[in-house]
Amino acid sequence: MTQKPKGILNYLHGDSATPVDVGFTYAAALLGVAVVGLLSGETSLRFGLVSRMILAGTAADLFGGAVANFTRSTNGWYWRGSAKLRLVFLFVHAFQPAVIALAVSPESGTFLLASYLWMLGTAFLIVGLRKRQHQLPLAVFLTLAGSVGLPVFFKPALFLAWFAPVYLTKLDLGFSVNHWDIIDAENRRP
Repeated sequence: MTQKPKGILNYLHGDSATPVDVGFTYAAALLGVAVVGLLSGETSLRFGLVSRMILAGTAADLFGGAVANFTRSTNGWYWRGSAKLRLVFLFVHAFQPAVIALAVSPESGTFLLASYLWMLGTAFLIVGLRKRQHQLPLAVFLTLAGSVGLPVFFKPALFLAWFAPVYLTKLDLGFSVNHWDIIDAENRRP
């Protein structure tokens, strides 16, 4: 039985999230916190508790969002909306790499900016495809290319090894693909 989430949960999970959808989303968010906790435990790191909390919160959002964006409820909520809503969602996700660069790791700023620009450019390609059956293969290819290429080229600190793969999985592979063949608002027939 599906319960309609209330308030902010409706925005985060769509209007038909199941307990399993929500459970896996929050389990992934906790996984993100654990990954950051393990990787940021390096003694060579010089940032304090506030920076670690910012990094953990960002990881929780990205890991959890990566799972949520594959659920029928969340993916459908965005794809039933307008293309403008999807574009705003993508632009707003500049926040995560920016906050990590500013509050946690200024020396990784180039890697984080490149990750955002890669995501944005590739998401536009994926969302813009007329033939929806080509979205997923293109998204997988671009996510793999960025997940491997960005860290190899920019060499971020070890504690950010998770960032590009999770960020691109959430936004290129999860969000930008219409996984459930949902008709968007512009193409809805009366």
